[in-house]
Amino acid sequence: MQRAEEIGSRVKNVETTTEALSQMVANLELRISEIGQIINLINDIAEQTNLLALNAAIEAARAGQQGKGFAVVADEIRKLAEKTRRATSEIEERINAIMKSASETSQQMNISEEAVKHVTEGVQELLASLREILKNAEMSQEKITLIATTAEEQSVTTEQISSHVENLLSLAREVQERIYESMKQGTTEFQRGLKNTVSVISGFKLKDPALSEKLLARVSLAGWTAKLYNLFYKDTTISMDDVSEQRCGFCEYLKKDTTINALGRETVSRIVSLHRSQHDIAQKCLSTQDRATLQEHIQQIEALREEILEIMDNPHHASPETRPQHYEATATV
Repeated sequence: MQRAEEIGSRVKNVETTTEALSQMVANLELRISEIGQIINLINDIAEQTNLLALNAAIEAARAGQQGKGFAVVADEIRKLAEKTRRATSEIEERINAIMKSASETSQQMNISEEAVKHVTEGVQELLASLREILKNAEMSQEKITLIATTAEEQSVTTEQISSHVENLLSLAREVQERIYESMKQGTTEFQRGLKNTVSVISGFKLKDPALSEKLLARVSLAGWTAKLYNLFYKDTTISMDDVSEQRCGFCEYLKKDTTINALGRETVSRIVSLHRSQHDIAQKCLSTQDRATLQEHIQQIEALREEILEIMDNPHHASPETRPQHYEATATV
């Protein structure tokens, strides 16, 4: 459990690092803008110098033979001003290209920063689930006896947890080294970690089966949501079937009698409606190519997930009026 807590801390540090990088890009855009102002000032000076050289040439022409030497100097000044104007024009073009690149980088950093925050939240949810499992194990004398008599099975479970923690450690190091590439790998590792966590939770025999199913359902919902983050990296392996209700573990959980008995039929019906909205929005995610629109859709799915978890944690206090008005109920149990 201590290693898992360490992972949570490291992933939090990754989030802080990403925010710092985003601020550095913003500062870079500001400095480039200041350079652009300096270039504009140099252009103004060059134009004024060119006008002065032209006026000097006119006056030299009026002076005739006596102003001939002055005319040569004026012409050289004019040529220098023209060279300055061309040089600043080239610099301005390069600065504009850098500004465009910095702006695009800033947009990508914002998207990555948002994705890092969601991954951090997912890791924290996993840690909370493990704490709850350990708490129930300590309170159960039957569980303690089972652990004492099945040392070999416990060793296998410990290796699974250790492997899971090592995967998360690898994820944290990769995120720190390369933000963009690691986010894609991190999402994949996070989904694999969820599967490992499901195996670990399934290995524990709690006194209350409904609690075990509830924990598995929370992990399943988190994994389903995390899968959509692969769309940020244009993962073409995700299809409509992957986000359909027929292949959704959380949907199966909502259909069980134990779920209806534990939460109540009316509560389950509200959760089904919210989760159906998640599936509808997920299908929109697959049909869009615009990152901003995709990010908005995923934020809507995250908001619905938080509402679903709130209802699951407080089934007798949740009120239908608390549900967002733009998500209309479309299904019943």
